[in-house]
Amino acid sequence: MVMFCISGLVVAVPTASGSATSRQSATSHGSELGAYEWDDSTWWPSPSSYSATLGRLQTLGVTTLYVDITAAVGMEDSHSGALTSFLADFEQLVRNAASDGVRVDAVGGDPSWATTDRRGPGILLSVVTQVVADLGPGILEGVQFDVEPWGLTGWRAHRAAYARDWLGFVQSAVSTWTADGLSGRLGFTVPYWFDGATGGVPRVTFDGADTYPFQLALRILAPLDETVLNVMAYRNSTSGPNGSVALMNGNVQAAAAQSPTALLAGQETGPASPSEVTFYGTSCADYQAAAGQIADAFDGDASYAGIAVDDVESFEALCPG
Repeated sequence: MVMFCISGLVVAVPTASGSATSRQSATSHGSELGAYEWDDSTWWPSPSSYSATLGRLQTLGVTTLYVDITAAVGMEDSHSGALTSFLADFEQLVRNAASDGVRVDAVGGDPSWATTDRRGPGILLSVVTQVVADLGPGILEGVQFDVEPWGLTGWRAHRAAYARDWLGFVQSAVSTWTADGLSGRLGFTVPYWFDGATGGVPRVTFDGADTYPFQLALRILAPLDETVLNVMAYRNSTSGPNGSVALMNGNVQAAAAQSPTALLAGQETGPASPSEVTFYGTSCADYQAAAGQIADAFDGDASYAGIAVDDVESFEALCPG
């Protein structure tokens, strides 16, 4: 573990004791710190106004910005004239971030994209194809899908069906990604308990295999060169059976056993209930200590790629300059 100080903040960066697979992300083992930007009004229609935020994120050690562009799906679908300026401003944001050494993933998602509105993912990837054509190869880091059918009101009654729907969505996204000739990394958000650890999701049969959705997702992602799963192990403590380390451990072990997919440990900094799932109302020191403990716990696990924080604004509020 290497410790260094940025603007008074002590940041822990794990050193890799094992070599990650050659199909891992360009981010070195355990070194990613990503943050989600859900509010497109912070950069559209003026991406230059985001410069101060980029600077602040750098002081916090953020390496990757996950920018929500779901609005582009509706614009594309309705042939809105706003789409051109929206994408141009997003592309400029990506360039600005790259010049500051911050990578960008385009993010899209809606809970219904895995169940009743299955056109959304394909539209998002077609939009990303336009972005990549303008930016050139290697500028955009990749795409993340935040599609959470477990948040739908019918989840409890239809867990098995919705889990299969989610797997079908992942499989379709992989197929479209390949057909569109996209490169970089493809990612998805997933709850830690999708590996069957809590009984919150049943085993399901999908594409000839019978196990839990997390393990099945790893199988689906295996053919791609770079993939990532943001495992939402939301806790403000790392210790004990209900701490983030224990919650994340089953996912790390499953990935290590069968897949080159990289895993991020999702951490929450915004208002959420119950209070134990978020660092909101705690301190920056509490978050930093937990981040270091997570890195220490998975140092040497090639599948562990780092931490994904939800979200930019609450992270800045937790750790003000």
